Amino acid sequence: MRLKYKIISFLVGFSIITACIEEVNLPIRNEEPQLVVEGLITNEKPPYSVRLTYTGTFLAGRIAPASLAVSGALVTITDNTGATATLKPVLQQPGVYRTTDTTFIGQVGRSYRLKIVTPAGKTYQSKPEILAPVPPIEKLTAAFKEIPDYSQPSGYQVMADTKDPGESENYYRWTAYGYSRREATGKPRGGSICCTNCWIPVYNNSINIFTDAQINGNWIKGQKVFFAPYYARGKLFVEVSQYSISRDAYQFWKRFQEQQSRVGSIFDPLPAPLEGNIVNAENPAELALGYFGASAVSRQRLTISGDTLVLFPDYYKEFIKPGDCRLAYPDASIYQPENWQ
Repeated sequence: MRLKYKIISFLVGFSIITACIEEVNLPIRNEEPQLVVEGLITNEKPPYSVRLTYTGTFLAGRIAPASLAVSGALVTITDNTGATATLKPVLQQPGVYRTTDTTFIGQVGRSYRLKIVTPAGKTYQSKPEILAPVPPIEKLTAAFKEIPDYSQPSGYQVMADTKDPGESENYYRWTAYGYSRREATGKPRGGSICCTNCWIPVYNNSINIFTDAQINGNWIKGQKVFFAPYYARGKLFVEVSQYSISRDAYQFWKRFQEQQSRVGSIFDPLPAPLEGNIVNAENPAELALGYFGASAVSRQRLTISGDTLVLFPDYYKEFIKPGDCRLAYPDASIYQPENWQ
């Protein structure tokens, strides 16, 4: 009986609580579009590019519809000596602006500032970014990594070694890209089958950053910088770029990295606005999104022989598509990429 009364009391209490719930219609906020800036100047030969868009819904990840691209802006980069380069719009890429002055080259030790005047007459400026030196990549190595999930290709984990300078605090960012072989069933041509093998470009879209706070002046060894997927027998080509970035740039990319890692649990890092180093010159409280950086660059290439596999796993057959290899995969070519060995 006592259990019966407890159940009845719980049901009555629950009905009272649910009866008090009222539907509340909250107003939907229509945020004003914000300027988004992506740009970088390096110590390598120009041109240097800046991409301007407004916030909104992008297509296919990073492809901005023409309605979000910022056209008709005045974009300049100025260094601390007063030298200035004007960026011109790239007709085939809405929202992208590029330098045309071949004598304007980023130099280590100088600081650089981006200025944008939008078609609406707003002026945005970035905080000065010092172009700091970067140590060279001493060595690239690769180790085969098998992926248990057969729906994903196994491949090679590429790692970089570099010697961190001890006289200053340093912040790093790595990017990489490469070329992998792919196979297709091909198509008949005369008495043979044509175009069964090709090369495809592969990219690393993750944010890879590092601070020397814990290892100042020591070696950075085995830093994972790229995963090269292995789809078919043959060589793989990889190029790794190592950048020197400022403390502010490191913190910006750290916030970006944290938001990419959110999975929807209570242990996720709290979301933070990805406001960068660009503000409205007339109203400093109005910030643009994105970042304009200045970095020195060290690049190194690695050719992976791809012969560490004695047996070619059967599950790689899952990655062979029908038809002409050039048509089966985006950006594929039957020719080996130039300037690689």
